[in-house]
Amino acid sequence: MSIASLHRSMSGLLSSKKGLEVTGHNITNVNTTGYTRQQILHHDNSYLTVGVNGGFPMQVGTGVQDTEIRQIRNSFLDQQFRSQNSFLSYYQTQTTVMTEIETILDEPFGEALSGLLTDFLGQTQKLSSNPENIEERMAFIQSANNLMERARQIQDSYTEYQFNLDDQVRTSVKNINEITDDILEINKQIVAVERTGQNANDYRDVRNNLLDELSSYMQIDVVEEADGSVIIHAEGNVLVNGLYKNEILLEQSAPMSPFKIPVFKDGGNVFNLTKEVNSTNANDGASLKALLIARGNAVADAETDWKSISLNDTKSVSEDGNSYIIPELQKNLDMLMMEIANIVNGAFDGEGIGVHEGLQGVPVFVPIKENERMTTSNMQINPELLETGGYNKLGTVSVTGEVGDNTKVQELLAAWNEPKEWYKNKDGSKDINAPVDVTLSIPDFFTQYVRDVGQKGATASSRLNEKISVISSVTNEKFSLTAVSLDEELATMMRYQYAYNASARMVTMLDGMIETVLNQV
Repeated sequence: MSIASLHRSMSGLLSSKKGLEVTGHNITNVNTTGYTRQQILHHDNSYLTVGVNGGFPMQVGTGVQDTEIRQIRNSFLDQQFRSQNSFLSYYQTQTTVMTEIETILDEPFGEALSGLLTDFLGQTQKLSSNPENIEERMAFIQSANNLMERARQIQDSYTEYQFNLDDQVRTSVKNINEITDDILEINKQIVAVERTGQNANDYRDVRNNLLDELSSYMQIDVVEEADGSVIIHAEGNVLVNGLYKNEILLEQSAPMSPFKIPVFKDGGNVFNLTKEVNSTNANDGASLKALLIARGNAVADAETDWKSISLNDTKSVSEDGNSYIIPELQKNLDMLMMEIANIVNGAFDGEGIGVHEGLQGVPVFVPIKENERMTTSNMQINPELLETGGYNKLGTVSVTGEVGDNTKVQELLAAWNEPKEWYKNKDGSKDINAPVDVTLSIPDFFTQYVRDVGQKGATASSRLNEKISVISSVTNEKFSLTAVSLDEELATMMRYQYAYNASARMVTMLDGMIETVLNQV
């Protein structure tokens, strides 16, 4: 019996008390989002040698000491979660984009362009049967107007959605910079706290939650340094290094473009969009990347070259993940409508009827802004045809024909149904970035257009479901390790309570013994 014996018992008392505090902290945070279960580790104090017996030292223990309060985490699972979360966010964004595009097209249940194409063909056939009939001419003009207005509405909606996506890009960059600012500040706090020998586990929980959130915007790799700070590589570039931050800025995506792309302050684009983005290349992660690929770098039309729509400019946009989604749709739709405008205007270049008999008919489709190139967004039915008696100016009569001649209308019908090589240049050559060759009539081309949209939407949805399944598995495994179990914590609390009571009784007994000895001196 000695004062050392009292010290040994007190060390057990204090360690048990600390264990109860840690357990209580776990129970308090059982419902705290992102909280990681903590565990206190103990080890023996150094042993005291009191003599030698038979060549072997005789030692007595000097009590127990707290080693550390650690978080029950697995860095591999953390990285797995962030990697899969990035993939999940990419396909969540892409699925949302494709759903919005399908809503814009409104196929097959709303005012679908396919239905208006069918109606236009039907009215053209009726006009062919009775080309001088006023009602049929007016119905044809109205049908052409409905078709043109709906196509322009779709194209304008694409452009409007591009600007919406651009706003989301700006918001995402703002959020990323705010998250990295917070991580930088927490790095400072963790380093300062742990330099004193204390633990900063609650700060680490906050930082890990921020890293998980950051992984939805970008593909990241995280390495923790010896001082407790972290180095973050985003898309292969340093984003945060201890107390240093590589801020993300916004630059114009292309000359004359209203859109922005993210770049690092230290230089270089945040995302490498010069190769296909797909699972084969393992670069199909990050919601911000999905926004950029959906939006593209500029508004496109029929004259936009395929190279600017492709990511990898050595391959076709038909390759998986090798095209900017909305620009490709804009170009194809404008190609379709410009083809329709050209064959209608080309066929109806004859003379009118009635008060316009013997006079050159007017073009059916004309630019809205005369000083600008005609595109789907800058195209309208000739206002002269919509005026009272304007149907007379429809040039359906061939120069050598009589009123009632349907040669011009038949010319339109023949061109309408004639298969066309859509992706070849006028000289018969083909751009390396153009889609796979198709030879289709106008109706079949649009059917293929809608089918491609549906297929891309279905593919994105399927991949999203795959990622949901994978991340659910990783999350469950991670949660089983880091989450607080009330049953386990209550059992641990009882164990520490028993140890505390035992140490307390030992202290009380030793205190009484020491007091008795001292009173007899």
